[in-house]
Amino acid sequence: MRWFGRLIVWSVLVWGLGLGNAWGQQEEALPFELPSIPSVYREPADRAKYLLEHFWDNFDLAGATTSQMTDDFERAFATYVDLTRHVEPAVAAKAVQDLMRAVENNRPFFNYLDGLFEKYLYDAYSPMRDEALYEAVLAYLVESPVLGEVDKIRPSQLLALVRRNQVGQQAERFDFIDTTGTRQTLSDVKADRLLLFFYDPDCEDCQRAREDVKVSPIIGRQMEEGRLRVLAIYPFGDRSLWESYAKNLPADWVNGLDEAQRVLGEELYDLKRMPTLYLLDAEKRVLLKDASVHEIEAFLLKEN
Repeated sequence: MRWFGRLIVWSVLVWGLGLGNAWGQQEEALPFELPSIPSVYREPADRAKYLLEHFWDNFDLAGATTSQMTDDFERAFATYVDLTRHVEPAVAAKAVQDLMRAVENNRPFFNYLDGLFEKYLYDAYSPMRDEALYEAVLAYLVESPVLGEVDKIRPSQLLALVRRNQVGQQAERFDFIDTTGTRQTLSDVKADRLLLFFYDPDCEDCQRAREDVKVSPIIGRQMEEGRLRVLAIYPFGDRSLWESYAKNLPADWVNGLDEAQRVLGEELYDLKRMPTLYLLDAEKRVLLKDASVHEIEAFLLKEN
């Protein structure tokens, strides 16, 4: 998306971890001076942790104004988010919560940072998307002393959605109608591995993903060996559209219709984009959540 095109993420990280010398470039890109990392921190992980925890030392978060909600600040924020990838998850989670806590009494900037976190960590097309880290932001928001009950409704809903169908959890059960008119449940589809493919017939990305799955030698081989099945689910309830589109799906896929639209209506799965793919094991536990075809191939190849 356009707003990612201008990001300068790596130069400060490279400088901060001692992996290069791009400080001159980054100093011009950031709207404030970054702290110097004490020489006692020599290991990359320690340097990353220090820089993350002190990233905003030279920026007045409590006194920030709307005039500072600029592209330059957003570039700095993107650098900060990228830095969270180089520390332990618990360190990153504490850091983002501490950042929000630092602007609690600056409500305009508090809301601005809230929006940036959603944009970078949760947006379906963000290359920096990290639901585990965004969960920490949402957990803070639902307990925030500066938000009223009405303001907490959306973060509470998002938190429930993010915490649903996480890796290792049992996938949410739902019913569907197959192309023979038989009503089935998720557990009725038996397979060592189940690729759950939520789609929309009018979605171009869905068509590309469908073709990627069809031509994948890794997925194809496991399907031929009977180790993997694909369950394609149309969740929007339009039976006539579903029936007319059925011929476009491979015959060896299970093609299902959620006619009652329970998946959407009850938010059983987070379908913020189409297609959305999950990989499940034989007991319908989640192995991969909202994964790309490439990520699924890599997982299957590793587990082979």
